[in-house]
Amino acid sequence: MSWTYTFHRFEDRTVFEKALATKGWIEGVPEHLVALDVLGTLFRQGEATGSDPETGEPVYSRIERSGWHVNAAWNGEDMPPEFKAAEVFPVTPNQVFFTG
Repeated sequence: MSWTYTFHRFEDRTVFEKALATKGWIEGVPEHLVALDVLGTLFRQGEATGSDPETGEPVYSRIERSGWHVNAAWNGEDMPPEFKAAEVFPVTPNQVFFTG
């Protein structure tokens, strides 16, 4: 079987944890079938707020993105409906899983 990679944005951490509980995965996922990379809260770069005193490089504020972010890999395991409902399709995903 080959791994399928998906990206998810849950409403918050509690909703994500409820999705895990639904599958009985609170203590962990079946690692030969599922891999989860919990990113949590993501931020994007905001406005310049000053400069680093050592390097002179600009320092930027952080703007929180909504949701609780999780990347997943599935190996023959059907994606639970709770994960399907939270699935997102980023234009330029930059998270990759080691498949080595």
